[in-house]
Amino acid sequence: WLSGQSRPDECDPVFKQWQQAGHMTTDRVLGRIEKVVRGGDHNLLGYLQRRLPASHHYLVDLWRQTRRSSSTVLKYSLFPRKYPEQEKAVLYYGLIRLAWQTPTKAIKAFQFWQGKIAISEAQIRQIYRAIAISLVIEGDTNASEWLAKANVPEAEEDVRHWHLAYMLRQNDWQQALEVIQTAPADEQRQDAFRYWRARGLSELSAEQVPQQLYGELAKKRHYYGFLASARLQQPPELADKPLEMSDYTLARMSTVPAVQRAYELFKLGRYVEARREWYYLNRRLTNEEKRAVTLLASDWGWHDQAIIGFAQTGYFNDVRRRFPMAFAEEFQQQASEHEVDPALAMAIARRESSFMVDAVSPAGARGLMQLMPGTVNYISKQRVGYRTLLQPEQNLEFGIQYLKYLNDKLNHNPVLVSASYNAGWQRVMEWLPTNGEQSLDVWIENIPYRETRHYVKAVMAYRYIYQVQLGQP
Repeated sequence: WLSGQSRPDECDPVFKQWQQAGHMTTDRVLGRIEKVVRGGDHNLLGYLQRRLPASHHYLVDLWRQTRRSSSTVLKYSLFPRKYPEQEKAVLYYGLIRLAWQTPTKAIKAFQFWQGKIAISEAQIRQIYRAIAISLVIEGDTNASEWLAKANVPEAEEDVRHWHLAYMLRQNDWQQALEVIQTAPADEQRQDAFRYWRARGLSELSAEQVPQQLYGELAKKRHYYGFLASARLQQPPELADKPLEMSDYTLARMSTVPAVQRAYELFKLGRYVEARREWYYLNRRLTNEEKRAVTLLASDWGWHDQAIIGFAQTGYFNDVRRRFPMAFAEEFQQQASEHEVDPALAMAIARRESSFMVDAVSPAGARGLMQLMPGTVNYISKQRVGYRTLLQPEQNLEFGIQYLKYLNDKLNHNPVLVSASYNAGWQRVMEWLPTNGEQSLDVWIENIPYRETRHYVKAVMAYRYIYQVQLGQP
C-alpha cells in the first residue's frame, strides 16, 4: 500500500481488511503522501487526504503547494507548526527543490527556518550540498562560502567534485590542491584527483613531481591518461592486447546451433531476432565461451554485440575490436566532404550506439548516430522518414551534416561540439565563460550536467583512440 502509484484493483479487498484492522495509521497515510509528491501519481492526493483526520488536511495542501512552487517555504505563515515533524518533511522537500532552482531564495528560507525546526545533521548536509552546487553552476560569488560548509568528511563525492571544479574555474590552484589533499584517501587515488593534483603542482612550481604523476597516468587508457600524455607531449598509450582464443574453441563454438541461427539472422538484417537468440545463448555459456562468441561476433562485423561481450566478460584490452573501424570508409568520405573530423564522428557513433544500426532510444533517437527525426528534418531541410534513419549510410550522412552544423556554430571546437551533440548547442553557449579564457579541461569539469560531463570525457577519449587508428597526428 505504501507506494507512490495506484495499486491494482485486485488489492482492494486486502487493503479494506487491513484498514479495518487499524493498520492504516495517520503516519502511514502521510508517508504515502510524501511518496506521491516525490514522484508518484499526484491524483492520489485527494484520496489520501480523505483518509486523514480533518486536523491534518492542511498538511496535504502544503505538500500540494510546495510541489507546485518550492517558494512556498518562504510563505512562513502557511506553516503554523501545529505538527512540527510533519511540517518539517514538507519544508525539507521544498528547501532542497528551491536550492536547485533558486539558491539565493533557498538561503533566505533556510536561514529563517534554521533553529525554528529540528533539522537533522544529515538533512542540513543535503541542504548545504544543494545550495553549494547550485551556486557553483550559477557562477555565484557566494559559492565558496557554501562549498566550505558542504565539504565535510561525511559529504557526498559530488560535493568535492564541485568544490574542486569551482577552484579550478577561479584559477585558485592552491585551494584546488587543498580540496584534493583533504579528500578521503580512496578519492585522492582516483585518476581525476591525481590528474588535477599534477596540474595544480605544475601551475605552482617547476618541480619534477607533476612529471612523475603525469607519467603514471599516461600509462592508462582513459580520458585522464590521454590528457596526461598530451601534457607530456607524447602519444597516448592504447595498451592494445587482442584477446587470444584457441582455434579449437572458436571452431567448437561456431558449430553451436544458436550461434549459427544468430549469424544467419544477423546477415539477413533481422537484428532484433538475432539479438534475442544471442541473449538466450549467452545466458547458458561460461565466461570463456562468452569470450569466444564475442570474437565470432566481431569477425562477422556484429560490432555492437562484440562491444557488449567484451564489457560483460571483463576484457577491456582488445582495443581495436572494442573500438572497431566500422563504416570507416563511409565516415572518412562524408567527413572529408563536410570538413568534419572523422575520428570525432566515429567516437560519437561509438558512444551513442556502439554501432548498433537499428538502435532506437526511449526518447526516439535513431540509428548509428542516434539522431532525432526533428533534428534531421531541420538540418536536411526535408522530411526524412523514420525507416531512412535506420539505414546506416543515410544515418551516418545526416549525422555528419549535423556535426558540420555544430562545427559552424562552435568554431570547429571538438569539445564544444561533443557537448552540444549531447546537450544542445544553445545550452552549451550558456555554459561558456564570460570573464576571460578558460582551459578546456577545466571547462569540462564545470559542465553542469553530469551526463554531459561524462559524455564529453568519453567521446574525447574515444576520439584519441580513433585518431591513432586513422593515423591522424
